[in-house]
Amino acid sequence: MNEATFRPHVESSAAIRPPSRSRGSVRGAFTDATGREVVYASTLERDFSVIALTHPDVQAVQEQPPTVAYRDVARIRHHTFDFMLRLRCGTSLAIAVKPSWRVASSGLERTLTLIAAQRPTFADRFEIRTERDICRVAARNARLILHSRRLMIDDAIAEVTAIVESLRGACTIEVICAQIPHQPLAFFAAIRLIDNGHLRCATSGLITAATLVERVEHA
Repeated sequence: MNEATFRPHVESSAAIRPPSRSRGSVRGAFTDATGREVVYASTLERDFSVIALTHPDVQAVQEQPPTVAYRDVARIRHHTFDFMLRLRCGTSLAIAVKPSWRVASSGLERTLTLIAAQRPTFADRFEIRTERDICRVAARNARLILHSRRLMIDDAIAEVTAIVESLRGACTIEVICAQIPHQPLAFFAAIRLIDNGHLRCATSGLITAATLVERVEHA
């Protein structure tokens, strides 16, 4: 089928669901390629989640995983990480997302040090991500990839793949799409080929129709 058909909706399994309204904070949800709802409590969390979901080394992403208890001097405290990532190599990462200017005042580094020492089996690594680590352009490209994954475009992918197989050198996505003018979803098919490693971007920056791409040679 060459239609923009979307996957069925599956509600998020987040341990804590951010309230739908919050003064001064961007909160919302989107669906991944399987139709699973992914919730977020800030633009940083949103951008991190889409980058993680499309990263080739990441096998699974869980936002707001189960809360972990830890001892802080004489008190038992609880912390909910923003994300738990499972890498394809088997490593698990507990991720806290926070604006850089709030890291020190929040005591987040101390919190993660205590959790890592007391609950080492919760994750293999405990890390903080700030806006310095989360590229806005990478997030926009990741959202484009997620959108293409949600589309049922097998026919378009087959047509674009046939053109890509004859590529010699780099050309723009627009040039590829122009060779099948009857195929309105050719652009998103080209994005899927970038996603699955059959095409690579020859230039950095936001992926558009003007982006230069080249075929990846597979052994």
